[in-house]
Amino acid sequence: DDALAYIDMPFNFRGERNRESAPKVILRARFAGQDQSWEGYLSRIEGEIDPQSRMIYLVARVEDPYGQRRKMQQVPLTVGLFVEAEIFGRQVSDVVEIPRAALRNGSQVLVVDNQERLYHREVEVIREEGDIAYLRGGLQAGEKICISPLAAVVDGMPVTIVLDDSTPSVSQSGSAGEVQP
Repeated sequence: DDALAYIDMPFNFRGERNRESAPKVILRARFAGQDQSWEGYLSRIEGEIDPQSRMIYLVARVEDPYGQRRKMQQVPLTVGLFVEAEIFGRQVSDVVEIPRAALRNGSQVLVVDNQERLYHREVEVIREEGDIAYLRGGLQAGEKICISPLAAVVDGMPVTIVLDDSTPSVSQSGSAGEVQP
């Protein structure tokens, strides 16, 4: 359901969307040894969740799938052809990528200030994917965050930053590091 928000398709949407307001889709396939592509848009969501895979099916609509109105020769988009779909979702700016393990209580991180003191900070988590969390807001470029699993944290407590070659770096926010109380 979270992924649907990024392509602007509400889960409860059942009607057809018009081309102007729908997410763009490019369908690609290899046919007769050549790469083919067709441009379309997401028009609707199927009315059920697949009980085996727990997947939701989206329906892409391609105008003139058989290429009858085109002057150039193109392979028709035939029923049953397996394709890959590239779906263009909403773009989000000023996103910071951090290790998911750095999140505390779902929407907080521990920030280490210039005096090597630890503070809780509320952040806006816009997506979690695997071991990565994507944030918008709450962190500034150059700030350090704690990625160590600390049991008890009091705002203002002193820490020692320990960096090594295996420590991941945090996109747009300087560096991440293990901290020791």
